[in-house]
Amino acid sequence: MRKLEKGRTSMNKGIVMELGEHSIIVMNPQGRFDKIPRGTRSCEVGEEIIYTPAKRRLRIPQTAIVSGMVAAIVVCFVLVSTLTGGVASGTVAAYVTIDINPSVEIGIDKNEVVVDLHGLNSDGDQLIQGVTYKGKSLTIVTSDILDKAEQGALGKGEGDIVISSTVVNEKAKVSDEEIATKLKAQVAKHIETSHPDQVSNYEVTAFAAPQAIREQAQASGVSAGKYAIYLNAVDSGVDVSLDDLKSTSIHQLAKENSGIASIVKPEKPIDKSSLQRLLDDEKSGKLSEKMRETQEKRVATGSTPGKNDSQNGKGNGGNAQGKASVKPLPTLGNKWNEPTFGKGREGDSRNNRGNDNDRNNNGNSSKDNGKDNGKDNNNRGGNVGDDRNDNRFGSAGNDDRGGRGRAEETKKPSSTKAPTPT
Repeated sequence: MRKLEKGRTSMNKGIVMELGEHSIIVMNPQGRFDKIPRGTRSCEVGEEIIYTPAKRRLRIPQTAIVSGMVAAIVVCFVLVSTLTGGVASGTVAAYVTIDINPSVEIGIDKNEVVVDLHGLNSDGDQLIQGVTYKGKSLTIVTSDILDKAEQGALGKGEGDIVISSTVVNEKAKVSDEEIATKLKAQVAKHIETSHPDQVSNYEVTAFAAPQAIREQAQASGVSAGKYAIYLNAVDSGVDVSLDDLKSTSIHQLAKENSGIASIVKPEKPIDKSSLQRLLDDEKSGKLSEKMRETQEKRVATGSTPGKNDSQNGKGNGGNAQGKASVKPLPTLGNKWNEPTFGKGREGDSRNNRGNDNDRNNNGNSSKDNGKDNGKDNNNRGGNVGDDRNDNRFGSAGNDDRGGRGRAEETKKPSSTKAPTPT
């Protein structure tokens, strides 16, 4: 502190409001303004200084007072912003996406107060209708969204909920990982309360995503959470496209591929570094190539997990049911012989005599055989196998030794006239 000049006993404190070339305007604690010589004093607007008041008070015009106060407010705002990381309340510091079946995105400030809420698809737009959010905490708005979702996708007794958080202003000092962890716990608690008997039917996945993922997701027309799941699905060899995810839910994708664990491997949890790597591979084409190689290996080894597994399981089930519905082939003495080869299967009524002989030929006759043998008789026996004697010779054509033709070689008539039946 400067040494007081002799003869001056009173000193004042004040805030510098205006700096002139030769003078300084200072506002004292009583709200009055003093004009003092600047001299060699070094100070800045907004700085508090100690000074000796002048003998005469200066009357400051009203406009100068107002402009001075505005300057002081601006200075204070700058100081506060500097001390708190450069981001004022009300400015979006991070975005959170929640995918149930509707997809929504929530913008929060550095204090986790919601300043923006919008749907990312038509279901999301419908979900947030009537939800008030401005000025409310992220926890409260999330709770309201979950309660409303119970009237739709979340109330079906099963589901896959994916949460992503992305910091968009690094100066805000907001932890995206902490936000994701906290919301995951909140959603899990909601499910335990609302669906105590169906907790195992729900899966909650939460992670922090880099800003590049959110930007690419916006360009692709999906949420950051869905885009992250898409990258992991392709990396796991699942044949899925972004268009598929636009029209279906993550839960449906998980169901078709044996659960979310087949897409997001427990040993490879989602984090910002892995997502950035997958994004780079997606842009370079490496990710698609890896998916093709994985699928080719599975085809070669006969292993088709995921969506194909689900379909194969249904196919095998269908085959098993088909086999169960097929009657066993008949054998001699089998109880199926009579209904299979009795009146219902004894060929044509025109060949009923031939069918009696068929029983002695190991049950191999059928309606089709009778017809075929009739043709054989006409071809090899001339007029002998005409309609007048069809019944007599029909059975001979069914003989295992060679059919009607063999019988005719044994006893071939000398004329074209059919033999007289005995």
